[in-house]
Amino acid sequence: MGLFKPIWMMKNSKLALKAVERITDEVELERIVKEAPDYRVCCAAVRKIKNQETLQKLVYNRYIERTAVSEAVNTITDQNILCDIAKNYDPPYKDHTFNYNYSYDYVRELAILKINDVELLKWLAKNDKYRTIRELSERRLDEISKAT
Repeated sequence: MGLFKPIWMMKNSKLALKAVERITDEVELERIVKEAPDYRVCCAAVRKIKNQETLQKLVYNRYIERTAVSEAVNTITDQNILCDIAKNYDPPYKDHTFNYNYSYDYVRELAILKINDVELLKWLAKNDKYRTIRELSERRLDEISKAT
């Protein structure tokens, strides 16, 4: 970094958010998600990213703000990526500063709520080791069956 910080790194969140609004380059947006000191700026950058693989990488990145991880899952539309997250997500943060299972389940739950893959949901409802994931998968299956 040079002598001056980018505007999106400023402590003034209004200015930082306005700066993110003007940025369209996805590489720069990904950098903002990884480096911005304000979680609101990170989340604003995530919402502008369209590349689904980039969003998936951010979900699995141990160095981004947890709120941005949730925002990335909410932004993903690719069913294959959502299925991967629902089935395989293992939180990259393995410190003891937060409730490990809650964070782990939460990211997976967000993905499950967006999944339409009935076979995966059946598998999760039957085989997942976490009761909350099994129950949510069953509820999602019920939603899908009522919608059809």
